[in-house]
Amino acid sequence: MYMVKTPITVHLISSAVCDALITFSMVTIFFHYKKDTTFTATKSLLNTLIIHTIQNGLITSAWAIANLVVFFLHTQDMIGVAFQYIIGNLYTIVLITTLNRRQVNGDCNNLSQFNADLEALSGSNSISAQTEPPQFQFNALQSQRGLTDGHKT
Repeated sequence: MYMVKTPITVHLISSAVCDALITFSMVTIFFHYKKDTTFTATKSLLNTLIIHTIQNGLITSAWAIANLVVFFLHTQDMIGVAFQYIIGNLYTIVLITTLNRRQVNGDCNNLSQFNADLEALSGSNSISAQTEPPQFQFNALQSQRGLTDGHKT
């Protein structure tokens, strides 16, 4: 165990520091852009990104720090291996959560707000706030097999 303690320590410290640094950097950048924009839709999007970054970064950073603390407190047993095993799954869960949030927030619900911001910027009323976003739907089963509503045609 003594032979691998130094590389493991370097790995755990760098993992915890990188997780915290990435989270802090992303939040700082988003705050900077939020301060510089005048568009309310963009500010709303940046607020959402800041919240999601803090949530995801806090989870992974806290777990990496807990992994480091457990490794130093329990040097004789292998409980740190359990933390290390779980952190890979935790990164996967955070990625899946991020991808799932993308679908919910990907709707163009703020289209009227975007159009209002665009009209204010251009100074004209040529863009209709009533415009609906295009609806795209793809059903691989229907397109490949020529199925309609679950029945063969």
